[in-house]
Amino acid sequence: MIAFLASPLARWIGAGALALAFLFSAYVKGRMDESKKLVEYRAKMVAEAAAQQKALDSLVKHRTQLTQKAEANHAKSVANLRSTYAALRLRSTTSGCNVSQAPDPTREPDAAAAYYVSVAPELAERCAQTTQQLTDMQDWLNDQQQAE
Repeated sequence: MIAFLASPLARWIGAGALALAFLFSAYVKGRMDESKKLVEYRAKMVAEAAAQQKALDSLVKHRTQLTQKAEANHAKSVANLRSTYAALRLRSTTSGCNVSQAPDPTREPDAAAAYYVSVAPELAERCAQTTQQLTDMQDWLNDQQQAE
């Protein structure tokens, strides 16, 4: 056996095994380094995702509050319009004839006439509500754009 270890073939086999062990250890070390980098990358991505989720949750909460505020403002606006037009309908039904009332005359050329709705107060009310809805939606959209 000692004669075999002293032979050149044994030396070549030993050198080859040593080189193979060295290459294998370098390969394993490289894979471990890649694995460590992958773990660090994943941790970094999880942290960034958590930060983005927190920012998104904050933005969603803010926009939800803006939407609720807009809904409340719109409900107030529509209630005011309905009470205004209810009073105008009441005024038009208490008149004794079918002829619509003329607006109050102005005393000066630049003075405004009294608020007056013609013979179609229901149509005027629906138009006013639609206009108010569009105005409120534009305000809501501006608020949403400023929230970004």
